[in-house]
Amino acid sequence: MTSAFEDFIASRIDVTDATVAGYRQAQARLGDLADREPRATTPAGWQAWVAANAELSPGTLGVYLSAVRQVLDFADVEPNPRAVRR
Repeated sequence: MTSAFEDFIASRIDVTDATVAGYRQAQARLGDLADREPRATTPAGWQAWVAANAELSPGTLGVYLSAVRQVLDFADVEPNPRAVRR
């Protein structure tokens, strides 16, 4: 995930420095998932990540998960394990 995050951030020439900082904060919180290839992540792994970061506010978790969804979309991961399902 680390190189996918780096590639994604480098591609985002259209965003503010604050947005890039938010992406970097999300990246820093990946923990063990940082060492995995994007396609090797699973919904269960992301649920475990959410549980491990339960001290964060729901809004902060939402922002971080939004960044993760964007990175996985950028990496062409189908199906996206972080995509919102209704």
